[in-house]
Amino acid sequence: AKADANGNLLNFQIIHSARFGRGISLTPDGGFVVTGTAGVEHVPGWADSDYIIFKYNQYGILQSQLTFGSAIGEEEGYEAFPMNDGGYILIGETIYPFGSNHLLGFGILRIDSAGHEMWNKTIGSTQPCYFGFAMQDFDGGVIMGGQCTVYDNDYPGGAWVPKGIISKISAQGIQE
Repeated sequence: AKADANGNLLNFQIIHSARFGRGISLTPDGGFVVTGTAGVEHVPGWADSDYIIFKYNQYGILQSQLTFGSAIGEEEGYEAFPMNDGGYILIGETIYPFGSNHLLGFGILRIDSAGHEMWNKTIGSTQPCYFGFAMQDFDGGVIMGGQCTVYDNDYPGGAWVPKGIISKISAQGIQE
């Protein structure tokens, strides 16, 4: 849905599919991007999910739909933030098989202005982690903030508690 400055509805659209949006961001051209998760089946009989981005113009008309992911894990897109070069940084969550456990982590995907993947990173552990915010740094890299839920022995008897995390990735996709 899109409304004008007075709150009047200008456009409303329902997308019927196995895909859903979680985040929405304005783009410098007056449009917006919706980020979410696409249900896919890479291996017959095994459900999977990938990142998905819908790009709309200022009138709410779909311009592009991009899907990114792997055949061995689940990716859930939370938000896409515009970059100065016309591309996006997408943040989300990844779940990958890792021995007898699963790697739960921050998913960070850099997309160029043509919609091509530049790099894709997972930062995490066997504990739930996610980034809630990302933005372009002055040097073209990306800074992100989020949290991990970790077991903390400093509490009497120990406890699972959320801990804040900040990370920086260079423009080339290297964690700093």
